[in-house]
Amino acid sequence: MSSDRQFGQSGERYNLEGAGSSRWRQRAFYDYLKDVYSWVVNLPLIRISIYDEFEGVSVDTLLSKGLAEPILEFVQTRVSQVLLS
Repeated sequence: MSSDRQFGQSGERYNLEGAGSSRWRQRAFYDYLKDVYSWVVNLPLIRISIYDEFEGVSVDTLLSKGLAEPILEFVQTRVSQVLLS
């Protein structure tokens, strides 16, 4: 696996302690690069988690129910917050 070559051998499967998955480390590094790139080019980056809530409802619930309008409103709210900061 390429992530093992780049980020070291993964820990034991299903064991969340210790080394963990090399793919997790690779993903974290790629996310870091995206964050830094957005800062360098002065382009706001917004990360949204399924655990975030909008009007008392989790993003996960909105997605699973296919509620596009509240998701769009949530994203617009987050964009406004980033642009004002």
